Amino acid sequence: MSRGNGELLAHSQPNAYTPPVNEFMAQNTQQVAHAPRAATATPATLTTTATQATHAATPNAVPKHPYQPPIRIGYNPTVREEIIRGEDAIRQAIQNWRQHLITHWRNEPLRLAIATHNPHPIYPAYTITLNNNINATLRYIDHSARVLPWGCNILSLDDKDPDLIAPKTVLGIEPNYGPDTPKLTSIILIQAHLPVLYDPITLLFALLVYKAEYSLTQPITASEIVQRAETIAKYPDKHWLQLGDCYYPVELLQIASDRL
Repeated sequence: MSRGNGELLAHSQPNAYTPPVNEFMAQNTQQVAHAPRAATATPATLTTTATQATHAATPNAVPKHPYQPPIRIGYNPTVREEIIRGEDAIRQAIQNWRQHLITHWRNEPLRLAIATHNPHPIYPAYTITLNNNINATLRYIDHSARVLPWGCNILSLDDKDPDLIAPKTVLGIEPNYGPDTPKLTSIILIQAHLPVLYDPITLLFALLVYKAEYSLTQPITASEIVQRAETIAKYPDKHWLQLGDCYYPVELLQIASDRL
């Protein structure tokens, strides 16, 4: 990735890698209000490098958004991060991410047909039956957790076919506060190469069970997922859709409906 409007964070040596969270926090803590958050259990496989300190917000603070540091999952040479500074550059990065998502949501050949709860002793897991009758497992750990706010999912394929979901370019922005994101001094633009699924229906299902605390007691179809997501979606402005604490382009639900 070229330097462009941001500063490229090169990941060259595993032992030398130092995440840019401290610099990132220093730039943004005076702009992000720290709202109280309910205590939640963090999977043991996920780590963060943010401090626990609380910072006072300025009069121009982004409202109602606690600081959410990027999830760090150790050294990964397939992930590159770039600090984007300034409102114009941030808006351009958001626009690039939006167009990337919309294109991939529309063109993803695989689609969730039905989802079923898959009991697991440690964390909630779900069996996703795709439109080609292939079964896969959805979990909320490791990279699967990190890419969810980026607009895609990582599935474990039950038939172990490595070519079914091929690695592709993934873009993400952190933190993402929807329409309030350009008010930050800087954001992190992430580019990765991962085997992700860009099916908007699978994305909506993951948001329902992992972000909206929907309890799945019986199998749910793709159309039921879209209908349920429509009842809880929020629209902070005409460009953004919010589900749980995640923000996406407002086109998400329409594209999901078109794929039914």
